[in-house]
Amino acid sequence: MDDAPITVLHRGIGWCDQQAHLLLRLLDRRNIPSRLLFLRNKEGISPHSVADVYLNGTWRIVDPTYMFIPRNGRKEIATREEICQKEVNFGTLPPEAIGLPKYRNLFCQKPTRFLGNFAFTRPALFEALRRGEPFPGNTMADSWQRTFALPKIIGSDLFINLYVQALHDLYKTKDEYTYGVARTYHILGKFREARRWYSRIVTAFPTSPHVEESLFFAGLAAYHEGQYLEARGVLDRLLRKYPKTPWAGYARLFAGKALLALGKESQAKTYLQVLQSGHPSKDAVRLLQTISDGVAERSLR
Repeated sequence: MDDAPITVLHRGIGWCDQQAHLLLRLLDRRNIPSRLLFLRNKEGISPHSVADVYLNGTWRIVDPTYMFIPRNGRKEIATREEICQKEVNFGTLPPEAIGLPKYRNLFCQKPTRFLGNFAFTRPALFEALRRGEPFPGNTMADSWQRTFALPKIIGSDLFINLYVQALHDLYKTKDEYTYGVARTYHILGKFREARRWYSRIVTAFPTSPHVEESLFFAGLAAYHEGQYLEARGVLDRLLRKYPKTPWAGYARLFAGKALLALGKESQAKTYLQVLQSGHPSKDAVRLLQTISDGVAERSLR
């Protein structure tokens, strides 16, 4: 389905071009020009899209769909040409399902460059970037981006309330509307409100298809609000009720991080070790190493 960037962020899932488009809009907040790149195979068909991002004086590739940022031999983000010329070490990415030769070859055909973000349209910004100079102000232009900047302007709560009311026209059932409101507050950083609406789904609509993800997002919102005990409790509830949930890996990761924030390292290790053995995670390995280093450092004192 074709949607605006805020809807993709709200829903949490999107096609490759939608995710790249969302990244373009977010990069506007950092004064980073970027554009959508429709990659093409030898037949001229575009099976995949990525973001083309202007960094350090040239255009570099970021693939938000596969969470892949290619690096060249100088450890810089790689260009399209470097990927095609096999100057990039892919490691284990992108997923094997794509097939490495097929994926790499997509970068060797002439792509279609499309839909530059607002920063892309600022000649003065490009000139400042080429000279390595700071650029004053920001480049946000789209109305959905102003949603994120509203606390710096005026009337943010009024705007959000109006947006939440407008969701009535988008969602036809009460549980869909409730989930939509919860997601809205969550992506706007209103974590307490988000948790309240996620809880409504779990308690008022126990048969809703959104109960499982609402439990996860409620725990995540609590974590980001700094409510670590509550985050751990909600995430534990998710793991008990839905032991095979696709959110299990992330739930254990954030439960472990919550316990670390509370200084409960031994309990955190139980979550992270399970995560490491069942779903290899760089974050889990890094956190376990941090715990081990911390224990070693304390033992030397």
